[in-house]
Amino acid sequence: MTARHAHRASRLHRPTRALALAPGLRDELERRGLLREWEPGPADAPTAGQTLGGTGPYAGLGLTGRLVVALPETLWAPLVRGVYWTNQPHLQALQAWTDRWRPGPAPGRSAAPPEALAERERSAAHITTTGAILRTALTRTVDGR
Repeated sequence: MTARHAHRASRLHRPTRALALAPGLRDELERRGLLREWEPGPADAPTAGQTLGGTGPYAGLGLTGRLVVALPETLWAPLVRGVYWTNQPHLQALQAWTDRWRPGPAPGRSAAPPEALAERERSAAHITTTGAILRTALTRTVDGR
């Protein structure tokens, strides 16, 4: 153990963001069934903030806050790969919906009836983003849960 790690372990020094977040993230990944080995996603898989149906600064909630944290491979891989693979069926459903209903006669308006719009909302509600998992882990860390 390095002197810096010993100093942090003594609680006389604040931990790094990664060390502070790691236990909460590990718990959240475990709770969601994501803390396991996953196959890598394809090279052209969307990166954070690009998931169809996701929320972020350019869609949905309009969240603009950023948390930058370097995660160890043991947490990063299950987070990113687990989110990718568990979202696949829902993303396929959203793509099929988009292929069927396409944009409507006016920009931003869909030709889909209300029942189809509700179906899209149900599919989108199943999308999990890495940001949502990190925010949950961060909230638990800050709240001490």
